[in-house]
Amino acid sequence: MKDGKCTKGFPKPLSEVTKGNVAGYPVYRRRRREAGVVLINGKEYDSETINQWMVPYNPYLSQEYNCHINVEVCTAITPVKYLYKYVYKGSDKAVITVEAVREEGNQTQIEPNETLRI
Repeated sequence: MKDGKCTKGFPKPLSEVTKGNVAGYPVYRRRRREAGVVLINGKEYDSETINQWMVPYNPYLSQEYNCHINVEVCTAITPVKYLYKYVYKGSDKAVITVEAVREEGNQTQIEPNETLRI
């Protein structure tokens, strides 16, 4: 939420048919229901409002993985580029150095020369 509004685009607009969108995401069919009240967990909600806040899901995936999975179609090229980049990105890299801690004056004659070669 930002400034009292959902950043994920909810509530979605009501629509009698599913139609395409310029951004690549479809506007799914969300029918207007008859005016009434829906009781959810003991709270009353306007039936039309409930339909606008529903998230698309797939019952098979929800049962298979025992969790909610948001399923939406996307026909734009941008998400495909993102997925390609995400799958093929390299691992995080770090440069480390291992040094032994020695007391001063406890060096041999060879050690300063070895240090210069590295």
